[in-house]
Amino acid sequence: MILDYLNHHPDLGLGARIASLGAVIGRSRVGARPTLGEYATVRADGENIGIGANAWFGEHSTVHIADQILGAAVGDDATVGRYGVVHACTLGHGVVIGESSVVMDGARVGDYALIAADTVVPPRKDLPGGFLYAGHPAKRMRAIARDELAALAHSLPRQSRAAAQPEVQLLQARLRSRLRAFSDRLHRHHVHHEECGGNCARSDFRCRGREVSELQRELSKMQRPFLPLLSMRPHASQGRTLHRA
Repeated sequence: MILDYLNHHPDLGLGARIASLGAVIGRSRVGARPTLGEYATVRADGENIGIGANAWFGEHSTVHIADQILGAAVGDDATVGRYGVVHACTLGHGVVIGESSVVMDGARVGDYALIAADTVVPPRKDLPGGFLYAGHPAKRMRAIARDELAALAHSLPRQSRAAAQPEVQLLQARLRSRLRAFSDRLHRHHVHHEECGGNCARSDFRCRGREVSELQRELSKMQRPFLPLLSMRPHASQGRTLHRA
C-alpha cells in the first residue's frame, strides 16, 4: 500500500516490491528496488523519512519518526529484520538490524554495522560502522567483515521459513538454555569476585585461576557461531516469501 498523509505523497523508486499488507506512508522518499514484507511499515506522518536503494524490510518491521522533531534516514543496501524498529534515527549504508531489535530516537549506526537480534540501541547513541553490537543497551562485541555481514543480510528471508521447522526450534531452545546457564554462572562469579576482591580460594569460583574477563570472552566466543540461528523466530504466516535481489 502507498498512502498519502495530508498533502504528502510517498516518492517510491523503481522496482519496489511491497507485500499486500506492507505500507509506505506520507513524507517518505524511498530509493530503487525496496522490499517490504507483510505489515512492514514506513510511516512518515509528521517528519521526513529518506531510504536508499535496495532496502529490505522484514515482516512487521517499522520505520517511524518523532512527530515534528526528528525524521529517519536509512542508507543504501540496509536490511531490517522482522519486528525490527527504526525510530527517528539514522542508519548508514549496508547496516543490518536483527529481528526484534530497536534503534531509538537520535541514534546513529555507522556503515556496515550489525545490530544483533533483540538488541536495543538507546536514544542519541552513536555506533561506529564495521562492528557487531548486541545487548540492552547495545555494546560493541567485535569487528565484522563485509562478506559476513552480506551473508547474514541475505539469510534473513530464508530464516523466516527455516524458523518454522520443529528441529530448528528444538536446537534453538537447547542453545538458548546453554547460553543462559553460562550467563548465570558468569553473573555469580562476577558478584563473588567483587565481594572477595579476588583473594579467596573457593574452588567453585576459582577467583585466582580465572578472572571475570576470561569468562566474558568465553561467553562472547560461545555466542558468535550461533548468532544467525538465535535470531530466527517461529512464525505462522503462510504468505509469500520475499527474497533479496
